[in-house]
Amino acid sequence: MNSFKMYKSIVIAFVIVFGVFFNNYGQVSEKQDNVNAIEKEINFEADYQKFLENQKKPLLTAHSETFVLDGIVWERLFEEKEYCLTPTTLDVSEYRKRIKKLDDPQNGIIKSKFHFLNVEITPLSKSFLSTMNIQVPDYVQGDVNVYLPVIDIDVLSENGINFIFLESYGQNEGEIINTNSTKSIIWSEDWEGSLSPYTMGTDVSKDCTWGNVYNCKYTSSSWSLWVGDDGSDCYANCTEYPNNMGAYVYKTTPIPVSSSCYTDIRFYYKLWCWIGNSDELERWNWTNTGGWSLAATIDGNSIWCDKGWHNLYGSISGSFTYYGFKFYFDSNSFTDHEEGIYLDDMELTGTPTTPPSTDYGNWSSCSNCSQSRTVTTYSWSATSPCYTSNTTIQTQACNTPPATTAWSSCSNNIQTRTVYTCTGNGTWSSTTEYQCCGSLPATEYGSWSACNNCSKS
Repeated sequence: MNSFKMYKSIVIAFVIVFGVFFNNYGQVSEKQDNVNAIEKEINFEADYQKFLENQKKPLLTAHSETFVLDGIVWERLFEEKEYCLTPTTLDVSEYRKRIKKLDDPQNGIIKSKFHFLNVEITPLSKSFLSTMNIQVPDYVQGDVNVYLPVIDIDVLSENGINFIFLESYGQNEGEIINTNSTKSIIWSEDWEGSLSPYTMGTDVSKDCTWGNVYNCKYTSSSWSLWVGDDGSDCYANCTEYPNNMGAYVYKTTPIPVSSSCYTDIRFYYKLWCWIGNSDELERWNWTNTGGWSLAATIDGNSIWCDKGWHNLYGSISGSFTYYGFKFYFDSNSFTDHEEGIYLDDMELTGTPTTPPSTDYGNWSSCSNCSQSRTVTTYSWSATSPCYTSNTTIQTQACNTPPATTAWSSCSNNIQTRTVYTCTGNGTWSSTTEYQCCGSLPATEYGSWSACNNCSKS
């Protein structure tokens, strides 16, 4: 494979960056535009070097990794070294309608099925990829790996675009290596409470979508989220899901999580799966880069669809300030009587970054048996600049007492001064010194007394 000749790295794709079509996510994106523009300029070089460095070794610490680089979302899968790109769209439902328009499941035609490709980069191929909602950034040279549906792969083939299939990409199995980092729970959901923070619905005529169910399939509690719970076309709880579904659930507002304030950010969830071979569950990420990104697809042939619970980890790296998730389930027109999908115990976790060390200012000059300095301490914060500060004044005793006073004016041939001595703890004692001053009176000689007994005084 001849990729990233100029930058010495290969780039791949399995994640779709999608545009925002609902208000809450759009508003967050608009508010962040100016801040992000500055942050991207500062962070791009460091992020790009990390992006290249990561591709020197395979991903072993998560089932998938999302890397946000200069507003472009890249993805790689377990035990893969290379990242990849996928389509971007402003509307997930409309995008899915486009790629499914030629599907004919009854006759075995599924044009919406995705495959990994390595595509040669030329002006013509970049133009076609752009019409398929893939924007190839300028820092990619030579070729790029992408994740495209058959309906778009056919167009590339018909127009002479050079590409090869990557049949083995993402097919590795193995045990996730624990990073042993200190985990802080940023957000969690066990589906026992209200569903008001979430938007659930369907974009097809079949009225059946997600809902929380009690005492069906679950892990740590008696509640979980099931794909076939809510709607007039749904069957009895925890039995089976109907055909021709197009059901979604997403966090209505994204979760604030600054990538500069956390490392090792992960989206963790538990999955129970039993679906038809051509039915599909998709997991989408939103990282305030302008839309959604496809982080994972699971069909009935997946190793995760074995009627058992699985713990799945998605790592998120690069530069971003919010995270959102969306699960979309699509079923075909075949009657298979499978039970469907359950989700439980979701968490967004991260390792808090280390705040600056305490800043001890220089001691002032010793004065009056005391000296002081400014001490600034820092505490970690979840929002940029990732810490808060508190400044105090620290004092200590020293050995420079107040200056000895000058001698007082001479009074009655005496003058005084005060001498200070440090006594510890920033205090002092004082003593008064005396000295003679001025001119002494002349010696006074009295008159001689009368002579008496041959003597006088």
